[in-house]
Amino acid sequence: MAGNEDVLYKRTKNNLKRKIFVVVLIVLLLSFAWLWFVRAQSVKRNGTERQNVLIYAPARSGSSFLGQIFNQHEDVFYLYEPLYIYTILNKLRVMSSSQLQNDSLTLLRDCFQCNFTSHELYLYFISNPGYSSTLFRESSKAMSTRPLCRYQEKLKSKKKKKDKAQIMCENRLEAKMTSSVCRQHKQVTVKVLSHRIKFSEILKWASSMKNLKIIHLLRDPRAIIASRLRLGWISKPHATFKIQEFCNRLNNDLQFVKILRKSNISRNYVIVRYEDLVANVLPVVRNIFKATGLDSTVDLEKWLVENTSWSGSINTLEPFRTSRRNALKTANFWRKNISMTVVRKVEKNCRLAMKEAGYREVEDIHELRKETSSLLVRPSDGINEFLLQQLHSNTP
Repeated sequence: MAGNEDVLYKRTKNNLKRKIFVVVLIVLLLSFAWLWFVRAQSVKRNGTERQNVLIYAPARSGSSFLGQIFNQHEDVFYLYEPLYIYTILNKLRVMSSSQLQNDSLTLLRDCFQCNFTSHELYLYFISNPGYSSTLFRESSKAMSTRPLCRYQEKLKSKKKKKDKAQIMCENRLEAKMTSSVCRQHKQVTVKVLSHRIKFSEILKWASSMKNLKIIHLLRDPRAIIASRLRLGWISKPHATFKIQEFCNRLNNDLQFVKILRKSNISRNYVIVRYEDLVANVLPVVRNIFKATGLDSTVDLEKWLVENTSWSGSINTLEPFRTSRRNALKTANFWRKNISMTVVRKVEKNCRLAMKEAGYREVEDIHELRKETSSLLVRPSDGINEFLLQQLHSNTP
């Protein structure tokens, strides 16, 4: 009897050990599965799986309007001109041009990875109206709404008593919280102006970035120069030099398109002409969103209609305004006042870019002033390959 009890005891003990082993094994497997899931989510939040968008465009090309289209989408964490701070530091001779380029690319990389821990200076800069325009923060819904923004009512102007009370953020952006809120969005979209960083540097940097779409926004160079002249960004004594400088950069940028056709980056590169965007805004935006992993929404399309068919007057004193505007009317406004002398200078120096992008030269002053006469033609095969297909449906 005693022997049988010993055998039974040993069997029971061994069965218990097996059960404990199985339980421990299951716990370990579940733990490893959980850790894998957490790591996968972390990787996704840090940008290696998030679809990110870089809007690259010359100043006064309509990039603020395109950026605001993305900003209206609830899944997008939008950043307006983050590289501006380095332009200021460069003017103050705080850093060299090479360091400027390097730090600019580092900031872009970290923005797309939602990692602002090394960029307290940038966050401090856009959080303080005394150092920068409120435009840099207020242009981003994510940065100017809760939880990143604690509201404070702005003082009303006596001349604008009928306006709704405006609000501003009273708190400074903190790196940890900003990074956390950024990771909660499906996409990070950043707008960069072409004079802040070379296109060649962008392309080299983008080759190592995963899930990044580059949207290259173009606009008639005559319209861009006309806008800069009107705003006083170009003075008449320096007009010829500034036009040559701008055209050289634009010509060089479009030459890289030919190189892109043979690279892997071409799959993540899109060219959009501003004139096509405002003339066919809904289908173009739907296709841009489709290419960048977003779905269009009813609210966003309502915003688009409201901001491309405004029947009121155009306020030329608000050059960065993107709301309550007739975008199509604004797109041709430059043809009213620009001189033929300036037009011919731009056409001469930007001839290569205009031919590639599909902008034709005007015959005379009468054609220039006739805003119903389209100055668009079919782009070159190189540019056409990157343009969204249906953009040409209304193009001669």
